[in-house]
Amino acid sequence: AGLLDVAGEPPMATAQRELAEEADLVAASWQPLVSIFTTPGGNDEVVHLFLARGLSPAPEVHEREDEEADIRLEWVSVDEVISGVLGGSLRNGILSVGV
Repeated sequence: AGLLDVAGEPPMATAQRELAEEADLVAASWQPLVSIFTTPGGNDEVVHLFLARGLSPAPEVHEREDEEADIRLEWVSVDEVISGVLGGSLRNGILSVGV
């Protein structure tokens, strides 16, 4: 999650920062998966997806405001997510591409 809202910040650095800010987590390793246009021909918005592994608590907890205040973490197995995408109970397009 997160916009490229810091001028000149590469997408992976943004993902790392957003993981810490929104989930209070850091990852030991990062792997780029894919970059996709959300609406080809409609706009130029690109979503960059990464695989973050080796998660651990971030060194500091971030204060969340506005829509971020409602974020809650829920751990589910990879198999459960795959079943949800393929079974139709998880219908987020970006999530589906990542899975």
